[in-house]
Amino acid sequence: LDAVTLAAPPGAILGLLGANGAGKTTLLHCVAGLRTPTAGRALVLGRDARDRAAILAGELAWVSEATRLPAAASIDALVRWVAPLHRRWDAALARDLAGRLALPMTRATRTLSRGEAMKAALLLALAARPRVLVMDEPFNGVDALSRDELARAVLAAAADDGTTVLVAAHDIMELETMVDHVAILAGGRLRAAGPVEAVKARYRKVTVTGERAA
Repeated sequence: LDAVTLAAPPGAILGLLGANGAGKTTLLHCVAGLRTPTAGRALVLGRDARDRAAILAGELAWVSEATRLPAAASIDALVRWVAPLHRRWDAALARDLAGRLALPMTRATRTLSRGEAMKAALLLALAARPRVLVMDEPFNGVDALSRDELARAVLAAAADDGTTVLVAAHDIMELETMVDHVAILAGGRLRAAGPVEAVKARYRKVTVTGERAA
C-alpha cells in the first residue's frame, strides 16, 4: 500500500475493488489488526486497529475466503462454542439467520459446500452484532444463489444494526447491488473513493464511430 487514506462512514457498506494484487487484502488486514502498517495507522471505532479491544469486545468481525471452520464440528456446535465469547451475541438472530440462509445446522462443516461454509461463517459473525464487519473476497467460488443470500444478510445487518461493512472483491458485479460507497485500489494506491453515484459520475464511456477509409 502506498499513501492510502480512506474512511468508511458509520453504517456504510463500502466495497473495496481492485484486481488481484491491488492491495485489498493488505488493507483489510491492517483494518482488522492482523497486520501492522510500516507507516501510518488504521483506526477502528476511534481506536488503533492494533488494539485488540474491538475484536475482544465483539465489535469487529472478520469473514474471509480463507476462513476454515473446524472440520469435525457441526454448525450448531460452533454456535454453542462461539456464543459465550461475545457480549452482544443474539441467539434469536442466529436462529433467524440459520433459517434464512437454509443452513444444515447439524451437519459437520467438512461436508458443507463452499457456499454453505461461507454462510455459516457469516452467521457466526453477524449473530455477534458487530459494529464493524470486514469481509475479504467472501463470494469467491460461491454460486449465484448463495451470493445473493449472503448479500441480503449483510444488507439486513447494516439496515437493522447500523453495522459498517468493508467488503473486498475483484469483480464489481459481485458488489454492485449491495454497496453504497466504493473505493478502488490499483498498484497499492487509492484511485477513487466515495459514494457510488459520485464515483460513477466521474467516469463516462465514450464510443467513437466513423466511416471506414476507402
